[in-house]
Amino acid sequence: MARGGLLGWVHHEDAAAATVAALEHGRAGEAYNIVDDLAASWQEVFTAMAAAFGAPPPRRLPGWVLQIAAPYVAWVVTGTSMRVANTKAKNELGWRPQFPTYRQGIQAMAGLTPTRL
Repeated sequence: MARGGLLGWVHHEDAAAATVAALEHGRAGEAYNIVDDLAASWQEVFTAMAAAFGAPPPRRLPGWVLQIAAPYVAWVVTGTSMRVANTKAKNELGWRPQFPTYRQGIQAMAGLTPTRL
């Protein structure tokens, strides 16, 4: 299991498309979770970014070092978990992420051809 909590991620183009869909098809006063289909930890996302850009994987710091050096960052990175689903946005807005996972979004940002992961 990856270190840190799981978070919802979304590619900026998908966020923009969801905003348009909400303005055109959403109901007043409703809230929609706009995330891709795969929750991931900071560690997983940074590792995928490094791989996509041809960089070495990020170094891992022991939790206690991060806690001393940057306690708030340590709390956010290891203690935050906000798994949310995009089902309501898909059903009510007709929105679907162009990049269903953070991996595909990162590949697109790196100029690589996204693959189904």
